[in-house]
Amino acid sequence: MEITGTGYLEPRMMTIIITRKCTIACPMCFFRCSPQRHEIISEELAIKAVEQIHKLDIDTVGITGGEPFLEFALMQTIVSKVSSYGMTAIVVTNGHWATTENVAFGKLSSLRDAGLTWIQISLDDQHQEVIPYDRVSNVVKAARALNFADIKIIGSSKGNSENFKYQLFYLQNVLGVDIDEIDLLDRPRVSHQHYTDSNQKRYPVADFVNEAEHLLPKPDCLNEMMIDVNGDVYPCCNNFVGRIGNISTNTLESTLKNARENRYCKLIGNGGPLNLALHLDRAFKTNYGSQHYSTWCEVCAQMFQNETVKDLLLR
Repeated sequence: MEITGTGYLEPRMMTIIITRKCTIACPMCFFRCSPQRHEIISEELAIKAVEQIHKLDIDTVGITGGEPFLEFALMQTIVSKVSSYGMTAIVVTNGHWATTENVAFGKLSSLRDAGLTWIQISLDDQHQEVIPYDRVSNVVKAARALNFADIKIIGSSKGNSENFKYQLFYLQNVLGVDIDEIDLLDRPRVSHQHYTDSNQKRYPVADFVNEAEHLLPKPDCLNEMMIDVNGDVYPCCNNFVGRIGNISTNTLESTLKNARENRYCKLIGNGGPLNLALHLDRAFKTNYGSQHYSTWCEVCAQMFQNETVKDLLLR
């Protein structure tokens, strides 16, 4: 079975998780964030991360959590540092803090002064069980009033009962949100190891590779990376993939250099996560190739849960 590669550790975007604390605990959260989590990245480590990202000529820095607005001053400092280097900052939020349009305008105005012009707001069944729709409306209206260059509303259809279009209808026709020129992304679910959608169609590996590509596009692996609150670096936007280093003990540049030389990273780079899975079947007598998957990302989610596999990318 021949698998063609996509990308290989040339990140276009680096996301920093600034806190694991969140106002809610969504069952599909990759990072297992919740009101009970209290991890926060130090300002020193966050600034170090931005400086090292800048040295790699990466032009986009995501700032997320958890809920980053719970650490507003820290978020504002990071946005300012990112902007000082001419990079673009993107803040991801659930909008809980936007209790009124005036509150939303005030907070976003402060971030706009720091250099923020891109924002991404979550809209799905899990978030809206707790977050009122008018909070999302307030964020979007304030961002539009401040002439943000990019506003995204992100749904997740596979775990959202196909409700994204109805949620948008409510925002537009009941709450009066102008969604013209806003990026509306009803993205397929990427599987979390602790969340299973029983209605999600699952494919055997042969179909997954040969027949399902029109439904399941191959992932752009190893091009959008993540730095966790403790400085751990992941070669993906999700932390269910094996980490490749830590910026507290090594530079980001050296971390990427070491990862590019890692034989297992090369397998992913040359053919996606399924390539590594099939190699593990041959080398370690695992059975990933005989399983069914609903998304490409689920292949990584399955592999890196295994204690013997999770640190392969550090070897």
